[in-house]
Amino acid sequence: MSDAPFRIRPVALLIENFRGLGGEHSLALDGDLTVLVGKNGAGKSSLLVAVEWCLFGAEATKKSDSGIAERGDWTLAYDGAADDVRVTLELEVEGGRARLTRRRAAGAKPRDEDNVQLELPGEDVLRGTEVRDWLSWNHLPDWKLWKRSFCQHQELSRARVTEETDRSTAIAGMLGLDEYRQVSDELKKLKVKKLEQRAEEELAGLQKEYERALERPALELRDLEGQLERRGVAAAQAGDEELMRRTTEFLASTREIATQLGVDGSEIPRDDGPVAELLAWAQKWRAEVRRKVDALLKEWGELSTRVQTIEASVEALKPARRAEADGKSARERLATELGSVEGLRAQREEQAKKRAGLEDEGRRRDALGKLLRDALQVVKSAPAPHQCPVCDQDRGDLERVIRGKLDEHAPDALESQLAEVEARDAKLREHIEQLNSGDRAYEAARQQVRSLEENVRGQLPTGTGEGGSIDALLRTWREEVRALRERCDAGEEHLSQHHENLEILDLLVKLRDARARANATAGELTQTPEFQELQRVIDEAAGLASDLEALGAMARKLEDERSEERITAVNESIDSYFSTITGGWERGRVQVQSKRTATKISYQLVDQQGRSVTSVLNQAAFNALSLAALLASAEGRARLGLPQFLVLDDPGQSLDEDYQAGLARAIAKIAGIAPILVATFPGTLADALSSTDAKNAKIFLLTRTTDGGQTKIQEARA
Repeated sequence: MSDAPFRIRPVALLIENFRGLGGEHSLALDGDLTVLVGKNGAGKSSLLVAVEWCLFGAEATKKSDSGIAERGDWTLAYDGAADDVRVTLELEVEGGRARLTRRRAAGAKPRDEDNVQLELPGEDVLRGTEVRDWLSWNHLPDWKLWKRSFCQHQELSRARVTEETDRSTAIAGMLGLDEYRQVSDELKKLKVKKLEQRAEEELAGLQKEYERALERPALELRDLEGQLERRGVAAAQAGDEELMRRTTEFLASTREIATQLGVDGSEIPRDDGPVAELLAWAQKWRAEVRRKVDALLKEWGELSTRVQTIEASVEALKPARRAEADGKSARERLATELGSVEGLRAQREEQAKKRAGLEDEGRRRDALGKLLRDALQVVKSAPAPHQCPVCDQDRGDLERVIRGKLDEHAPDALESQLAEVEARDAKLREHIEQLNSGDRAYEAARQQVRSLEENVRGQLPTGTGEGGSIDALLRTWREEVRALRERCDAGEEHLSQHHENLEILDLLVKLRDARARANATAGELTQTPEFQELQRVIDEAAGLASDLEALGAMARKLEDERSEERITAVNESIDSYFSTITGGWERGRVQVQSKRTATKISYQLVDQQGRSVTSVLNQAAFNALSLAALLASAEGRARLGLPQFLVLDDPGQSLDEDYQAGLARAIAKIAGIAPILVATFPGTLADALSSTDAKNAKIFLLTRTTDGGQTKIQEARA
């Protein structure tokens, strides 16, 4: 029943920084049997899970998706790796080799999407969902099918035998009934009985709705009339005449505000136009007025700010000009009281000359006084004090005369004159400083006025003069500010009233329509196209429910018939693998038994007495049976022409040495039908697989480097 164009199989695995495998690793899978032998921690499981992650992504590496508890706390990337995680699975396909690559960026968060691409022979490259579609089209497994028929994990192996759904689905696959079962399962999801029940419920609900519809117009009328009453419109006046009057007033106010605001009113509807068009247009009109009012508010704000700024600048000129006038008056008053700076400086020059003369006189007097003092000393020290030392005349009054001369040349009078000159000069300096200070104060006030005047001129339009021109301009601008404010207020008031008027018009229209519906007869309701269409759909749903139930029964019948045809071959296949693993001790002990109910066909494994094998087998035999079912399922898919390969993770666990040897023989048998990849510990199973006669068998030894940091993969034999 498959339409797969080619038996696809894996031929190589390339890994970079995945789980316990740091750096780059490669593994050839082109043999019928590939065996990985290594101790715990050597990297066997990482290689197997790399295949699953490459095919299924997060479904294979999370506990919630995979159903494998040990994957609950996994870290996908190799510890310490700075590069991306990358796994490539090379597949042999029609026309050559394809490369399926899944990559996860370094540092990616758990919920980030992987990068997936499939390079087909030639130049075609598929990405994302295209890859999944290609795999599905070529009958490669999804994760659920993979767990049942492609892989063996210890946590999942028993479910293949014990879980009814997994067991029945797997056996259905061996019987070649996958597609019949899929049809049956999909039909059950449609819940045919519930569809019929739903159709009946809809019909009953429709009848109730029909009854309520008879009452609804009156309820609707009362509700609409109540809403209008709350808005000031009495029910008695809420008719067509009121609707027309309010429509006319509404449009008149709209045209008026359009003119006032400068809004284009060419699209305002006519008074006698359809009300529905008016209501639809009114919503757009509101937005247009809002934009215009916002623009006017912005213009008003900018002009108001400009007027306030100029007014403040003009106001600041008044005290500055008063300060300039006061400075000028003070300077003129000082000039009147003190004279000019030049005159005061001339007086200082005269005082300087007088001081120089007094200082010269003082120096002369100082020299004469010194001579008189020296003469007095000579007279006093002479042997004859009354005899003139110059002319030898007897002068009894000589000392008195010298002292009189000294008194005449005393400096007191001269010093008094010098002090008077200094005082006069200091006064002149003070007057000059007062005059200069007055000049500076006046000049500063004058410069302040010039600066403020320049500031005002900078805020005015070009060509505006001072004085009356500024006042006239400000008066004009203040009038514009007032007019803009009035337009903005009018626009805001219109918007507020617009919303209220629009609600009333809408209610009046609804009330008109509700009154028309209330006048309709009950019979007219059932004749409406909507009612008849609903009735037709319900009738079709009821018919579809019956058809689906019949189709489901047909699918179960076909599955039952095909099951009877192939169940003997499936029994033989499971029994063959089971007896091979157990060394022939269990031959003929297990067989498939079908169980039919009204809604499904299920399968179970029983012994010769019809008892479930789960209650009669020991643990080793139970594990052997699970492996036998897996191998038989793989053989069944392969013989139907479907892509099939197997991945076994430590399949010898819980098997004794004899069973492990038997398992090696069973693996060699299936390897000739479907390629198989096995990971196992060194021991009986590894030795048995190493000596098997399986075609193109390859054995790889996995070890860790001395420091434990890396995995080494070495082929044991060609």
